[in-house]
Amino acid sequence: MSPKDKEDLIVKNILKNFDFEKCVIAMRALNWTWGFDNRVVTVPMLKEKAEYLIRESMVNVKKKEYSPLTYASISTGGLLAKSWKNKYNRVIKSKLYFIVCDWVDDGDE
Repeated sequence: MSPKDKEDLIVKNILKNFDFEKCVIAMRALNWTWGFDNRVVTVPMLKEKAEYLIRESMVNVKKKEYSPLTYASISTGGLLAKSWKNKYNRVIKSKLYFIVCDWVDDGDE
């Protein structure tokens, strides 16, 4: 399988198995909209944005210098995509998250 075919398969499997409907239910319960025009989010909108983010995380990880934990992530609108590569600069896996809330404290004040 070519690297491109592997990436396409990863994207296809994520889009097929991720529960976008659950995300939409959560977003509607929270009155969560997208954009300056406050668009109510739909499953097709989420899928389109998810595919974009997954593919961008794949592009970005291949630009990074390799280390055993090499990954890249990109997020927007509650979706976060993360991709990892191997030492041959090939994407080996990707993950899609739906995040309602998060916080990072790096100890700086």
